[in-house]
Amino acid sequence: MSNESPTVVKGEGPVTLSPSGSTPSQGSPLSPTSSSKGPELPEELLQAGWARCWSKRENRPYYFNRFTNQSLWEMPVLGQHDVISDPLGLNAAPVEGGECNLGNGQRKRKISEEVEAEANSFKRAKSQSTAPSTPSTPNTPGGKPWSSAPEDKQTQSTPSVAPGPSPAPYRPAVVYWDLEIPTNAVIQQRPPDPQLPPHPEVELQRAQLVTKLRQHYVELCYQREGIEPPRESFNRWLLERKVIDKGGDPLLPSDCDPVISPPMFREVMNDIPIRLSRIKYKEEARRQLFRYAEAAKKMIDSRNATPHSKKVVKWNAEDTMNWLRRDHSASKEDYMDRLEHLRKQCGPHVTEVAKDSVEGICSKIYYISVVYSRRLKDAHTALMKEYNLSEGCEPPEVQDRLVYCYPARLACPSPPQPRVELHFENEMACLRYKGEMVKINRGHFSKLELLYRYSCIDDARFEKFLSRVWCLIKRYQVMFGRGVNEGTGLQVALPELVFEVLHKQFGVSFECFASPLNCYFKQFCSAFPDTDGFFGSRGPFLSFRPASGSFEANPPFSEELMDAMVTHFEDLLDSSTEPLSFIVFVPEWRKPATPALTRMEGSRFLRHQLTVSAYEHEYRSGSQHICKKEEMYYKAVHGTVVFFLQNSAGFSKWEPSAERLAEFMSAYQSSSSRPGPAPNPWNLMIKHRQVQRRGRRSHMVVSFTDPVVSMDLLRAVLQPSFNDDIIAVFRKYQQFLDKAAENVKENVGDDVQTDHLITDTCRNLLEQAKQMFPEAESKGARPGVEANIKRSRQTDDDSTHRGSPIPKKRKGRPCAPAATFDRPLTYSAPSKPKASEPVRRDGPKWDPNRLNDGSTFVLGSRANKALGMGGTRGRIYIKHSGLFKYAADAQDKHWLAERQHMRATGGKMAYLLIEEDIQDLSRSDDYKECPDLRMEELKPFSVPIWMVEKMQRAMEAQRSEAL
Repeated sequence: MSNESPTVVKGEGPVTLSPSGSTPSQGSPLSPTSSSKGPELPEELLQAGWARCWSKRENRPYYFNRFTNQSLWEMPVLGQHDVISDPLGLNAAPVEGGECNLGNGQRKRKISEEVEAEANSFKRAKSQSTAPSTPSTPNTPGGKPWSSAPEDKQTQSTPSVAPGPSPAPYRPAVVYWDLEIPTNAVIQQRPPDPQLPPHPEVELQRAQLVTKLRQHYVELCYQREGIEPPRESFNRWLLERKVIDKGGDPLLPSDCDPVISPPMFREVMNDIPIRLSRIKYKEEARRQLFRYAEAAKKMIDSRNATPHSKKVVKWNAEDTMNWLRRDHSASKEDYMDRLEHLRKQCGPHVTEVAKDSVEGICSKIYYISVVYSRRLKDAHTALMKEYNLSEGCEPPEVQDRLVYCYPARLACPSPPQPRVELHFENEMACLRYKGEMVKINRGHFSKLELLYRYSCIDDARFEKFLSRVWCLIKRYQVMFGRGVNEGTGLQVALPELVFEVLHKQFGVSFECFASPLNCYFKQFCSAFPDTDGFFGSRGPFLSFRPASGSFEANPPFSEELMDAMVTHFEDLLDSSTEPLSFIVFVPEWRKPATPALTRMEGSRFLRHQLTVSAYEHEYRSGSQHICKKEEMYYKAVHGTVVFFLQNSAGFSKWEPSAERLAEFMSAYQSSSSRPGPAPNPWNLMIKHRQVQRRGRRSHMVVSFTDPVVSMDLLRAVLQPSFNDDIIAVFRKYQQFLDKAAENVKENVGDDVQTDHLITDTCRNLLEQAKQMFPEAESKGARPGVEANIKRSRQTDDDSTHRGSPIPKKRKGRPCAPAATFDRPLTYSAPSKPKASEPVRRDGPKWDPNRLNDGSTFVLGSRANKALGMGGTRGRIYIKHSGLFKYAADAQDKHWLAERQHMRATGGKMAYLLIEEDIQDLSRSDDYKECPDLRMEELKPFSVPIWMVEKMQRAMEAQRSEAL
C-alpha cells in the first residue's frame, strides 16, 4: 500500500498556510486515485484537503490529504490535533497507547499492518520531556521511493505482488548526533522565507560562477601585487559579506555597505610585500629577513611613492642587507627582532603605496559578485516562469503567538526537480547531476534522510530528496572551496560527549551555528534557509529571535560575524523575561584581542567564563561527512574560551554551578583522551634528546641535536618500512624481469644465470633511482659526528638489509662477473656524461634574456614521455644534464595546479623545461629516428611574468655555479 501512498511522518513545524506541496502528476502509479464509491466526505473535511480515494491493490478505500500528504484507512475526525490549525500540537489532548498517531486520533496507513516494524527501527530511547511529540518512525516501509527507478514503480503497482517486509535501513557504526532530543526554544510565529526554492540547474550555475569569482581573485592578487591570495581569505570574505548583505542571493553578496571588505583588505595587505611564514630555524629567519628587505625596496621603486617614503624604505632595506653580509653569527632571535624593526619602519610606507591597488582588488571582486548574483536571479526567475510558478508569492497571514521553533519554510512552491543519479562506492554515497558529482559517507546520508523525514512537509514520497541533497552538498562545497582541508576550520563542531553534557546539565537543545552535515541536534540555525530548511534548519541565526530556551553557539571564526553575534545575544537577553541561555565557544585570540572576546568579558549577562588550554581539547572536523574516521577529530591549536551568557530567569534555571562545570570539563577531557589509531611508522617523530652514558671517570653526555644525526635516527626507524615498500615494487615488476631473463637465456645460451642477471638489474634500478637525490656539498663534518653516524649505521645494518630483494653478499666469496648482452639500437642513445666531465652551461641557451612573457614551457615528466623515455622517471635529466630545468616552488606548483597543468599532490617535485630546447632535441640525430617519439605529449604553456623572472634568476645562478 505504501507504493501508492507511503506512510507519512508528521513534520515538526507548522504547515505553510499557502500549500507548497507538489501535487502528484497524473498517470503516475504513485498518485492516489479519487473514488466515487461510498458516501461523500463532509464539507469540513473537503475544505481541510481530504479526499476519498481507492486502493487498487488492497481493493478498499482510503483517505488522502492533498495539503499534508497524509493517508488514512479510516475517515478523518475533526476536533482533535489538526496540523492546519494547530501545527505543533500544543492544544491537542494526549493520546493513550504507544502507537504513533498523526494528531487527529487516526491510525496511519501501513503495509499489511507494518510487518516487522520493531526490527527496522534503530532510534535511541527518547528523553523525558514535555516538548511536543516528535517523529518516531525513521524508516519508510516498503523500500525507499527516492531510489526507485521508473520501471520499479510500474512493478510495484501490480496488484498481484504481495508486499514483503521492509528492508533494514543503513545503520552507521558510529553516530555523531542525537536527533531524538526535542527542542525547548520558543519563538514568535513567523512568515515563510521569500527566497526561491533550490534547483540543481541553478545551483550548478552558481557553483560555476563562484569558482570563476575565486579565479578572478587569484589572478588579481598575482597581477597587481605578485602574491598568492591569503589562504581561505575568500571564504572569510563570504562570511563577512553575508553579515551585512541585503541582497537576494543566498551565497554571493550583492548589496553591501561598505563595498570594500575590511577583512579582505587587511589580509591581503598583511602579505605585502611578501607573506611571512612561521619560522622554526635560524636559516629560515635569515632568508625571510633578506626577502622582505629585497621585496620592500623593489616595491617602493616600482610604485608612485613620495620621495620621503622612498628614502626611508631604501635606507632601511640597504642597512638590513649590509648587516646580513657583515654578521654571520646572529641567532634566530636577532633575525626576528631585526625583521620586526624593519616591518615597523617600512610597513606604513609600503601600505600607503599599495592601498589603492588592494582596494581595487576588493571592490573589483565585489562588483563582479553583484553581476553574477543578477545573472543567477534572472536564471532562477526564468526557471520558475517555465513551470508557471510566480516568483513573488504572497505570504500567508501569521498569528501573533509563541510556538516551539520549527524549520524554515519557503513561500514559493518548489518546481519539479530533475533526475539525480545515486550510487554507492564502499562507504560513500555518490550523487551525480550533469557530470557533477558530490560525495557523502553513508552514515551522514542516512542522517540527512532522517532530518528530511522530520522536517520536510511538501515531499512525503521523497521524489525531490536526491536533488535537494545534491543542492545542499554542492552549496557548502562551493562556499568553502574544493582544496585539501579548505574550509574545514570554519565549520568545526564540538565532540558529541560535550553536547551530551550540555543537554544534560544545561538543557541545551539548539545549535546557533551549524548545518545539516555537522549538526548534533535536529534543531539548529544555518546559513542557507533555502537548501537547509528541508533538513531542519531554522534559518540564519542573526535573523532568529527566540523568546526562551538554552542554546549552544560555536560560530565560524570570523571576527565580524562573532561581533555581530554578540550584539544579537545582548539584544535577545535584554528583551526577554523568559529563561534564556547562550553557551558560547570562541577562540582565545589575545594578540590582539578580538572585539567579540572583549565585549563578552565585559557583558552584564556574563555568568561564568572558563578557558580550555590549547592541545588539551579537540573539535570534530568540518568535513566530517566525507573524511575518514581517523581524521574525524583534531586537536585545537589555540585555546577556547567558553562564556555563559544568561538573563536572570535563565541563570535561575541553568546556573553554571561547580558540579555542572566539573562534569562539563570532564567531558572535554574524556573526548580529547580517546584512543587513537594504531601506531604508524610514518607518524613517528624523533625528538632531539640527550642520552646519558656511564663512564669510568665521569658521566659522558652525547648530544643528539645535530641535524645529520637526527635524520639518520629517523632513517633507522623508517628503513624497515622502506624495505617493505621496495619489495612490493619489485614484486609488481617481477614477472617482467623473469620473462626478460628467460628470453635472454633462450637467445644467448644456457650459460646465463638468470638469478644473477635479475639481481644486477635490480641493483642498477636502485642506482639509477639515486640520481634523483643528488648529494649536497659537504661542509666539513665534525669527526665526532661522523663517528656517531658510523656507529648508528653499524647498529642498524640488520634493519637496513632486512627484507631487501638483493641477496646479501658473503665475505671472502668472489662475485660472479655480470654478463652483458648488448643489442644494436635503432637510434643512437646519447651517452651519459662522466662525473669528472664538467657540465657546460654557457652559450645562447643559457642566456636569461631569452626568457620572456612569450616563452613556452613544458613539464619535465611530459618531456620525458615525448622523447620516448616514459618508462624511467627523470631519465631526461641524466642524459641531458646541460638542459636548463627550473624546480617549481610551492607558489609555482599552486599556479600550475590551478590551471590543470599538474596535479595538486603534496610534496611532489615539478621541473619546468623550455619547449624550444625539447623541440631541438627531437630534431637532433639522437632522436629523429626514435620510434617512441611522441611530441604531442608536450602540451606547452605560458607562465606569468613573475614566474619568468624567477626562472631568469635561477638560470643565472645555475650558470654562475658551472663557471
